[in-house]
Amino acid sequence: AKDDPMEPPKLACTHACAPATVRGRGVLLGGHAGTSLVTYASGHRVVLRHVSDLVPPRFYEHQYPVTVARISPNGQWVASGDVSGRVRVWGLNEDTTLKAEHHPLSGAVADVAWSDDGQRIVCCGEGKQSFAKVFLWDSGSAVGDVSGSTKRVNSCDFKPSRPFRIATASEDFAVSFYEGPPFKFASTPHRHGNFANCVRFSPDGAKFASAGSDGAGVVYDGRTGAPIAELPPAGGTPAGGAGAGHVGTIYACAWSPDSAKLLTAGADKTCKLWAVPRDPRGDVATTPSPTGGTSLPRLEKLADHSFGRTVGDMQVGCVFVGDVAVTLSLSGDLNFIEGFIERADVPSRESSASAGTDTSLLETTFGNPFGNRVVVRSGHPKPIGALAVCKTTGDAFVASLAAVGGGASILRWRDGDGCVAKVRGPGHTSAVVGVVRAGEYLVTAGLDDHVRVASIETNSYESAESGKRLKLPSQPRSMGADDAGALVAVATGDGVAAYAFDGTLGTLG
Repeated sequence: AKDDPMEPPKLACTHACAPATVRGRGVLLGGHAGTSLVTYASGHRVVLRHVSDLVPPRFYEHQYPVTVARISPNGQWVASGDVSGRVRVWGLNEDTTLKAEHHPLSGAVADVAWSDDGQRIVCCGEGKQSFAKVFLWDSGSAVGDVSGSTKRVNSCDFKPSRPFRIATASEDFAVSFYEGPPFKFASTPHRHGNFANCVRFSPDGAKFASAGSDGAGVVYDGRTGAPIAELPPAGGTPAGGAGAGHVGTIYACAWSPDSAKLLTAGADKTCKLWAVPRDPRGDVATTPSPTGGTSLPRLEKLADHSFGRTVGDMQVGCVFVGDVAVTLSLSGDLNFIEGFIERADVPSRESSASAGTDTSLLETTFGNPFGNRVVVRSGHPKPIGALAVCKTTGDAFVASLAAVGGGASILRWRDGDGCVAKVRGPGHTSAVVGVVRAGEYLVTAGLDDHVRVASIETNSYESAESGKRLKLPSQPRSMGADDAGALVAVATGDGVAAYAFDGTLGTLG
């Protein structure tokens, strides 16, 4: 019989990589309600990810590692910056047409923002003489001067309504305010007690907010730049309860679509939703000061999410995409909080999230007393080193370095829908170079010179008892197993180490 010609393999799906994170520095996520896209940087790529995760992710590459990306107000263009100081403007279409490339800064770009008419871009970051520039996106011509900062500018934003304004947040602790165009320095409305990390205008342009490493958040008038409200301090009233602010650094802030609520993400592993108090006339309320005059009112906390207790649970970024709040953990996990705004009128209570243990549902979900659903989507924050596919389930076990700690992270991608779960338990303390399936188990080899055994059923590493973890004679290079999973072989710098396997590793007689 005549054999059928072999069909070439077809790409079934693409799983998005996780955002790149660095401990001690926030990540400025981008979001666009009209396209329902979240934008972030990962290595040399810009990643555009739909909030529903039903639409395949899209990618755009730079020559140098990317730092930030923001979609234009009309949803047609993307401005992205990288560590070389370049800003690229490209089309949000199938062929991602490059329209312009400029080199406004001599150091890494930290943030970019579009004007409401889509004609101007402000960018900020590191440099030798200037830490921020504002220019026409097509020609690159300067539209004023946004200098004045003495250290790296961490964040910038455009007022999304006329008259246009620009606000910046910098490592000299200052929040700076500029008027224009052409833009020129107007004032320094506030100085944080530590780095100013993020500044964002509300969608209606009436207000903007800043967040800093001193744990403070301040709301300002969008037209004049005058401070009008602030976050309560940590341990506010009642003690440790609804009124308490963040403990430690606030890395990012974002406004709800109605401009009435502010989301903050902090190193205390929480994100919090706030409302600005208003008087009956609709103006921001003020509180009389004992010494005369008025003091800034405190924002009212509407909701609070705690994501865990590990270092990787620190919240380093946040953005609203329509009514969905998206936060970023230091581990690289993206947390999509559904119904946060609708349930925000419920009296504030602390909610401690705990991961589900049902391994049949690989997409991790969290529960909380507000009735919201938090969907956690993981990915690989660093290059992939090894993978194996389970023939019975079709699930792929993929290994890379973890975002935090230098150890290995193995993710289990479920066949068909892309749901993902982390392989738990005492894993490798360094990179994994080999992953094989042996029966109902997963056997891995790492640069910590160990072979370890994980259960596919429980999706976790077995205890470090005899036969579940073995020391290799030297550093592994690769590994393999026979079809029955009865023999596991590891290629090392000194030769090949072979082990009999029946659920535990044993030396061959």
